[in-house]
Amino acid sequence: MVSVGPDEPWLTVRHAAAKGPADEIISPSRMLLPLAEIGMEGVAAWLDSIVRLGPLPSVVAQAASSQNDTLEAQLLELTTVAEGMHRLLLPKRTRMTKEQAKEARRKALLGVNDLPEDVQAAVQDALHHLTELSYPRRLLDLAGYVEEAVPGVTGNTAEWKKRVVNARNGCVHQLEHGFLNAESADESIAVFLSLQWLLTGMLLLQTGISPSQLGSRLTNHEPYRLFLDQVRTWLPAVYNSQTPAE
Repeated sequence: MVSVGPDEPWLTVRHAAAKGPADEIISPSRMLLPLAEIGMEGVAAWLDSIVRLGPLPSVVAQAASSQNDTLEAQLLELTTVAEGMHRLLLPKRTRMTKEQAKEARRKALLGVNDLPEDVQAAVQDALHHLTELSYPRRLLDLAGYVEEAVPGVTGNTAEWKKRVVNARNGCVHQLEHGFLNAESADESIAVFLSLQWLLTGMLLLQTGISPSQLGSRLTNHEPYRLFLDQVRTWLPAVYNSQTPAE
């Protein structure tokens, strides 16, 4: 609500990226982050981040509430959003410096001088992205980023990373033979939910809340506790023993 002066009426102003009032009043016990936790400064910080984050928050929110999309579609969305989130929020992390990449390209190209020009061109194209982190490395960075804020979300992070990579590759490469089967359904659901909570945590950190404060809220948040109980059953290799990331 804003007013231009003490004798002027109060007007309701909404941010262009915000929806209207909710149809349902959510009880405080179901709220993960009520206004009292982040304050108006947190709301302002979140609104400032909207332009930079683009459609990513909407995709994460829809994944949490959608009942129409298939699990395969939701997995494909969230595994893609994970890479986008890394690029936006952790942009300074690279595999090597630009100088190191330039020297590596020079030496690599010297080794293919005697090959056909089309082969040399293909090698040169492949070398353009040397500074880019691999997808598995990005997943480890994301897990480290929310380690305190979303406690336990990746369980054994090295094993979790493998499952997420497998899920992403499965969505991309298994078009001919179908996607999920009964044996992989539990694992796929666990991976999907873990990504949903991890990405939600990353987004909530953009309000300026401290990782320890968010971690405390999640630890006492019933839906999150239920998630941890479920994935210990669905994916015990990841969530029944936790070891440092590799």
